[in-house]
Amino acid sequence: MKKEYIELNADSLESANLANQSRGRDLDTNEKALAKALMSIYENGVHDFKDVAAALSSMKVIAPRSGLKDWTIDLLHDELIETNNKLDLAYMENGFGA
Repeated sequence: MKKEYIELNADSLESANLANQSRGRDLDTNEKALAKALMSIYENGVHDFKDVAAALSSMKVIAPRSGLKDWTIDLLHDELIETNNKLDLAYMENGFGA
């Protein structure tokens, strides 16, 4: 009979593993820097993508995919979409909590 669920072991249930259960790989240096910058920007009440892009530029955050530091709305959109696609692919390749 085919299993319709994912078997978990004790290591899978540790809180550090659960926090990243949907990642198929660790974030790279530029992805981590972008995530940290975005959290800081959002915590300061900035949510409009034009203003988020301007803040990323002023912080000189390196775009993970293109390597650019001059952020625009289009670059922000493209970087988020492509990074998400790469993380989805890693999850498909490596599975739960890799």
